[in-house]
Amino acid sequence: MPRSLLWLATLGLAIASPYAAAQTPSQAPYRDVAVVAQLPNASATEIGDATPINAVAISPDGRRILTGDQQGNVKLWDLASGAFIRGFRHAPAVSAVAFSPDGRRIASGSATAKIWDGETGRLIHSLEQDAAPGINAFSFSSNGLRLASGNNDGSVRMWDVLSGRSVAAISATSDSVTAIALSADGTRVLTGGQNSEIRLTDTNTRDLIRSFAGHTSPIRSLAFSADGSTILSGAADSARAWDAVTGKPIQSTALPPWTVTMAVSPDRARVLACCNDQTVLVSDAETRAALNTVQVTEHGITALSFTPDGRRAVLANDRGELAILDDVISGQDLRIVNRNTPDALHAVTVSPDGRRLLVGGDRGKLLLWDLEGARLVHGMQGKAERINAVATSRDNRRLLSGDRFGDRFDLWDAQDGRLVRSFEKDLSIHLAATFSPDGRLVLAATFDDGRPVTGLWDAESGALVHRLDADGSERAAFSPDGRHLVITGNGAPTLWDVATGKLLRTFDIAGSLSVTFAPDSRRVLLGSEGKPATLFDVESGKAVPGLQFPYSDSFTFSRDGRRLLSHSTEDVRLFDLTSGRLLGGIEGYPPYETQAVFGLDSQTWIAGGYGRTLTVRDVETSGILRQFGAHSGPITALAPFPAGARIVSASADGTARLWNAASGELLATFVSAENGEWLIVTPEGFFSASADGGGLVKLVRGMEVYPVDRARDQLQRPDLVAEKIAGDPRGLVRDALSRLDLAKAIADPR
Repeated sequence: MPRSLLWLATLGLAIASPYAAAQTPSQAPYRDVAVVAQLPNASATEIGDATPINAVAISPDGRRILTGDQQGNVKLWDLASGAFIRGFRHAPAVSAVAFSPDGRRIASGSATAKIWDGETGRLIHSLEQDAAPGINAFSFSSNGLRLASGNNDGSVRMWDVLSGRSVAAISATSDSVTAIALSADGTRVLTGGQNSEIRLTDTNTRDLIRSFAGHTSPIRSLAFSADGSTILSGAADSARAWDAVTGKPIQSTALPPWTVTMAVSPDRARVLACCNDQTVLVSDAETRAALNTVQVTEHGITALSFTPDGRRAVLANDRGELAILDDVISGQDLRIVNRNTPDALHAVTVSPDGRRLLVGGDRGKLLLWDLEGARLVHGMQGKAERINAVATSRDNRRLLSGDRFGDRFDLWDAQDGRLVRSFEKDLSIHLAATFSPDGRLVLAATFDDGRPVTGLWDAESGALVHRLDADGSERAAFSPDGRHLVITGNGAPTLWDVATGKLLRTFDIAGSLSVTFAPDSRRVLLGSEGKPATLFDVESGKAVPGLQFPYSDSFTFSRDGRRLLSHSTEDVRLFDLTSGRLLGGIEGYPPYETQAVFGLDSQTWIAGGYGRTLTVRDVETSGILRQFGAHSGPITALAPFPAGARIVSASADGTARLWNAASGELLATFVSAENGEWLIVTPEGFFSASADGGGLVKLVRGMEVYPVDRARDQLQRPDLVAEKIAGDPRGLVRDALSRLDLAKAIADPR
């Protein structure tokens, strides 16, 4: 078995190498070494929206952080370095996480509870409840043999950790249990509720021992003192200490009225109050004096936890970020270990020769990747706030980028990354600039002498070649043979001669918005919102009888011209072009698959979208043949290679990924980080990177994190990355992996 495993920490979600699945214990013993790529945190529930962290816990030794988020991801982090260690998948939204006393076991709670081996990622037990009421809080007994879960229905379930069996069910409160703590001997359980009740219950008899009254808001934290004589509680209104025997209050620290969540340090010395203005108030629990106020984050704080020594605190926010306050007393040394970078990708295309990849995204990000050299050629800064349309010329000399709904498109020199010219346009014109099939011309809308104009421009010089009097241009397409151009807009669609720039005819369909040529260039599909899309004969300009299709945002012809895919934010449909018959598709809300392309043989089609995976379907039945991939954000664009054997996906998670379209094997992940750094990494852990981009890669063994420098000479192999991108045709990657010994590199760091 290979000694190297790769877990891509894309948005914190671990993706196991095909050579070793993280969920299979026999394939991922903790003795093996994992290569982890610390990718940018751009997690998204929808495009542009981040995934909130709901729960945070810190290991008993203070060295690890555990988080659970709204998308069902449980993630383990190294506190000192902020490095991602591994991920555990627990859907749906995770609302509670906890470490066992020895730090080796991990509990996660959602509708059900799960217990994991933290050192291997192996699922040990799935703890099923009869009614699956939803879990809000956990507490392990001091010996780690019992686990208590506090549930939405007001109950507490006691679990045997070794067997995974439920050993007791306790009715704790009339409302949701929001906090829970087991006594050291496991004979008493303390529960706090959404209704501000605190109750102490005997776990053996299930009888109520006593209640503690005084809080006026939901209970957020509970704990026993080391000797069990004192009980600590926290809520948005105050932090309190109680006599465990009499139930009488010992101490109370009032909190600001704008407190949203809080925590008490294990030594009872300090109280953290997180406020709705994104600040944290640090108070002395005994004197009630404010020690300091810290501006922690620009976003709402959703969870927090102290380290066992009470000197540091970890806070999570609704952008999926973790903030570590390394000195609680002074309020200094605040660091964000996984800052969210909202650079979602929105467009991707493969050059006609299949040698380069062009990707566009948020903040004008435009990336040109060289696939044969396994490197970033240029990282350009487009003027559009969001780049959702990109194109490359046939000779690879020119690039286009822009926002179809924005005010400009840019023409770039691919050799030196220089901006050749910009096409500034009126916001009402949604025409995306594009190259003619031979790459010599650019179709674009812009201003000329202050007047809007749609025209054909010389791709080399940027000079106007032909002015086209098209009214309110919306969409356009060149015929594959490059002879004709159809433009849709406010009026009827128009057909133009590319060589002369002359108008040839109009088509009899009003307000057409979509235009797609068939592969033979003899037919064109025109559609108008709210009306059927109609197939026209280009030469005669007449509609082809009987071939009308429901309008969609986008259409794609199969390579053989026999079938048609329509895909929008609502559905994906497949049609037979001979009869016009609907063959199948995907419908329903939410729209999980909104991007679709045909496979090389036209016998399959591949779809992706909000479901974050790629699905290969049969063209005859639309049945699923296979699924692959695991972006951690919605898939925003798909591009097949000219030869069809590979496909690339772009995602709101900020990464582009290259796949073998036939087998579904991940070939490489492309990452652009801050400050121009970049990384291309394969599933085996081999990578190519910029000067500091290799710093995104870490080595993990069990729960220990090591710098990649210990094995850089074995892993930083651009030659092997290029070989993998090509599909490893000579078996060089497979051979190098068989000889890789990362355990030795960690043991001997010289």
